[in-house]
Amino acid sequence: ARHRAPVVAEPADPLAVAVNLGNLGSLYDPVLRYHEAEQLHLRALAIWEKTAEPHPNDRANCLNNLAALYESQGKIELAIPRLQQAVTIWEAAYTRKHPISATGMANLAAAYCRAKQFDKAESLLVESIAVFEQCLPPQHPKLAWTLSNYAYLLNNTDRRAEAKRLIGRAKLQRPLAAGFGE
Repeated sequence: ARHRAPVVAEPADPLAVAVNLGNLGSLYDPVLRYHEAEQLHLRALAIWEKTAEPHPNDRANCLNNLAALYESQGKIELAIPRLQQAVTIWEAAYTRKHPISATGMANLAAAYCRAKQFDKAESLLVESIAVFEQCLPPQHPKLAWTLSNYAYLLNNTDRRAEAKRLIGRAKLQRPLAAGFGE
């Protein structure tokens, strides 16, 4: 009998593989499969870093997702450098005044707050809020979330009156933003 050569599939698109690895990693995090999630995010990041064409948003999102995974495990010291890298990429791709860059700055500021590095967080929060107020509708959940984080910082740096004012502002915006999801 004659043997047929095995059918060899064309190699998968590495960028599609990176997207799928990152998505799968993001699914593993909430179900506490941290090691598997980390390995998937790191594999996706390696693909994004090897691509000839720059895909800055995808690479930065991958770094952001990896940082979120580390934060969910309390590994802030591993999250912060990834968030710093993501912000640098977004700023180069968009500008510092773009909502995507501002979201990255707000994420980095939140990590600094968790690490009690309030001096590093404050300017990022102030700048993020300014960008969100300029670019997003006033009821947007990102603005409410960032105002809440800034209020947390103010409260933890003994500026409670300012914190109370911002908490009130954030609470006013949250019910309006319920349809957007956070």
